[in-house]
Amino acid sequence: MPDVRHEITLPPAPLDNIFQAGLRALTGAGFTLWKTRPLGWFPIARRGEGAAAVEANLSVRGADAPMVSLGLSAEGLSQADLSGLAMAILEATAAASAQARS
Repeated sequence: MPDVRHEITLPPAPLDNIFQAGLRALTGAGFTLWKTRPLGWFPIARRGEGAAAVEANLSVRGADAPMVSLGLSAEGLSQADLSGLAMAILEATAAASAQARS
């Protein structure tokens, strides 16, 4: 099963705000939240993509330089497709986090 993992570093912000931004980015990309672990800032989400199901695992960690890590996997999608989707979700997370800071 093809899978990808990407990370971004964000400017300092409360991790709860970044976690909420990640949830909004996932749902905005058509994912349904399957499990959220707010104490660990770790949601798991799924989305249908034709006959395939895409699974997403997002984690938020750090303090001075918060990092957001996103893993996606799916049967029937290429790593390039997954990588593009992952980057779009991470960019949306960064934008929502920046908006929450201002």
